[in-house]
Amino acid sequence: MKGMKRILSFFLTGLTLLGFFSCGRSPVLPPVREGEGVIECAYPAVKPDFDAAYREADLVALVRIGDWLGEDTEAHSTFFSAEIVRTYKGEAQSPIRLIQDGDSGVTAAGYPLFTAGNKMLLFLKKAETEEEGTFWIYGSDSTVLDAVKLRKVTFFLPRDPEFGLSVKYCQNWMDGSGMKAVLSELLKRSDPLLDGDSRSFAFDEQDLSERMKTLGAGS
Repeated sequence: MKGMKRILSFFLTGLTLLGFFSCGRSPVLPPVREGEGVIECAYPAVKPDFDAAYREADLVALVRIGDWLGEDTEAHSTFFSAEIVRTYKGEAQSPIRLIQDGDSGVTAAGYPLFTAGNKMLLFLKKAETEEEGTFWIYGSDSTVLDAVKLRKVTFFLPRDPEFGLSVKYCQNWMDGSGMKAVLSELLKRSDPLLDGDSRSFAFDEQDLSERMKTLGAGS
């Protein structure tokens, strides 16, 4: 049954990618996105809220995942190429090399490996490695905000409701606006492994960008 689920997931992901890539070369995808085993993500001593994640990050950017580059099964890490779509803090040459917790054998519960086409707002730290332009995600899965677009407006949907709750002075479009069903469906269409129905928060890019400008001015 699990094997059939993986085949279906792979097929649906392939259909999703048609909307992202038209360059003639198929992206390199991870062998599997959900491992047989389960691991705990590498969190800071205290899980960061939105303000703390922004302050601690070397780079805050909207990225689009490209090729799967490989994995380190001893460190339980997977590597991806990621295009920088927009930067909100710091500088880096695009594409960057992105490290995600988990590999093809083990992944965190509810945190499948990324795949080509995923768009996310990430809070990134420079990795101590010889390879330039390598970053890891500060707060791991707890600080990831998935991006969807509706009528030319980009919305960010936090994966962790506590992280979403910590966002100040921004309208939550999932709360009484009638947008929850629409945004949830857009997220599920963008990636069949993402549970749009469980999301409690959604913020538009303009609000979050202004909030980050305020945080940057105060640092």
